Amino acid sequence: MMPSYPTTAPAGGEPRPWSFPSMVQTVTESGLLVAAIRMPALPIVQVRWSFRGGKRHEPVSAIGTSQLLQASMRHGTESYDSAQLAEVLDEVGARMSVSISADGAVMSVSSLTQHLDRAIALCHEVVFTPTLPEAVLERERAKAVEMHRHDRSQADTLAGLWLARALYGDHPYGRPSTTEAGLQAATQSGLRAMHQQLTHPGHGLLLVVGDVDPEAIVAKLVDRYGRFREGESAPALSGVPVARRAKPRAILVERAGAQQASIVLGSLSLNRGDPDYRALRLANQVFGGGASSRLFMELRERQSLTYGAYSSLDCGLLGGDLTAGLSTANDKADAAVKALYVELDRMATGEVSEDELAHAKRYLIGAFPQRASGIAGVAALANAGWLHSLPIETWSHYQANVAAVAHAEVNKAAKRWFQPADCTLVVAGEGAMLDTLCPAIEARGLPIQRTTMADLSFEAPAV
Repeated sequence: MMPSYPTTAPAGGEPRPWSFPSMVQTVTESGLLVAAIRMPALPIVQVRWSFRGGKRHEPVSAIGTSQLLQASMRHGTESYDSAQLAEVLDEVGARMSVSISADGAVMSVSSLTQHLDRAIALCHEVVFTPTLPEAVLERERAKAVEMHRHDRSQADTLAGLWLARALYGDHPYGRPSTTEAGLQAATQSGLRAMHQQLTHPGHGLLLVVGDVDPEAIVAKLVDRYGRFREGESAPALSGVPVARRAKPRAILVERAGAQQASIVLGSLSLNRGDPDYRALRLANQVFGGGASSRLFMELRERQSLTYGAYSSLDCGLLGGDLTAGLSTANDKADAAVKALYVELDRMATGEVSEDELAHAKRYLIGAFPQRASGIAGVAALANAGWLHSLPIETWSHYQANVAAVAHAEVNKAAKRWFQPADCTLVVAGEGAMLDTLCPAIEARGLPIQRTTMADLSFEAPAV
């Protein structure tokens, strides 16, 4: 059935609930989940292969392999060289995407429905028979090294990398996406090995969304892939859950001549399947999830300390984190850090008001259908549900479930997860400005680590 999108409601009214379109699915003998969703409003379709396993499985000695693999996969297959692949995509007006995240890998082709068979074939080519040419690897390596060096010159990027390492230690979630040594160490054989590990159908989802007959397309794909690589053992993809770290600290990163301070603060939180997830999502919306949040209203609107202050809840398969950040002028950095902690302290009391909760619910309920605008949005939600092993009804009930979260649940989650004593603070900027922060940080009981932009020790594996 077709999704029904909310329309503008009368004043004081509620938006219409959004229904996730029905999905036909089956699991093949090789462990591959094949699924299809009908969305006939437009004559377009997306074919998407998804796999559990991603950047967290790349070799520690070659961090950046997954980024090079992602960039190289679309540059040639067994049937097409790079130019030919681009030409055949252009001929049918198709779009291709390859993405490798910490926990998963996604390769998709979108096209007109009349070219569905070609889209399936092209997606198969890129997923399973990329040639990963040496010349392409060298070209992508040079580009990646330049981007890496640029990133390491950005104070806000460095602050985020230091925070990730402080929170996660040597867990894969705490590693940067690239290191220069890792990019240089990546080899063609290493890319091929990682490709083979990631693209086994036993860890996969093959999804078609768009103007199709779901029953027919699933039957067709099962016929094609039902015994695909059957009997070949899928590589183990188990991971170690994130352990809570006991020693938060303040990391002050000096950047000579910096005109602004980049400030980030965070702690470990939960994975997507935790019972506290919806309540904490609402609490985060109150704290810093938007332009009407406490952080934005207090630090920008009332105190004029920044152009914007926000928080984020990021949940992976093995754990997650709750972070907040902003940039500010040097002479406002001390006030900004203090104000950030004031708002964090407020959240830790578990005193989210009824009005704040109602506003957060309206935002999440009203904004949710935009995540499913078109076949790409629906495909992304289906993919997320599969990756995190969520019940099939998760998205159809999402708005109702958000509305049903009790006030007491949100305050309980806020008290549990917004704990200043669990937070690490990172500030990057000019040295004299960092000196002014020390008294307030010491008053919080945080040990202080001073370093510089030249220090990239967060890239090194723990000994």
